[in-house]
Amino acid sequence: MAITVEIDIHLCSMRLINVKAFLEREQLFAQRKRFDRRAKVLEFGDDEVTEYVILSHRWIEQEVDFNEAVKLAKMDEEERTEIRQRDGYQKIIQSCEQAKKDRYKWLWVDTCCIDKQSSAVSEYMATTWQTHKTDYSY
Repeated sequence: MAITVEIDIHLCSMRLINVKAFLEREQLFAQRKRFDRRAKVLEFGDDEVTEYVILSHRWIEQEVDFNEAVKLAKMDEEERTEIRQRDGYQKIIQSCEQAKKDRYKWLWVDTCCIDKQSSAVSEYMATTWQTHKTDYSY
């Protein structure tokens, strides 16, 4: 008798912000230069082997959620500018800048790295606090 097992790879990994890609894209936004709308700033990383930092922060009304983070490059300039001016977005930029200084390539921010529509949210939360090495408080 054969048994088939399906493994959801997303339960073994989590979305992380690629610090370099995020900061490069932000610089292009600020300079109003052309940018690759397909470039990914959120990528899946293996949470057991990938070194990353966590932004520990108090949620405010102006947070950037997963859908906004994913679609930011594809938005029209007015909508993108509104999001980039939010305090929540500024926290992400400052955290990326600090992560870069500390030589981390990856950052995890709960507001934009978790797809709250996904059934894997509890898995993310369960693994996140067990495996990180450093966190930034805001």
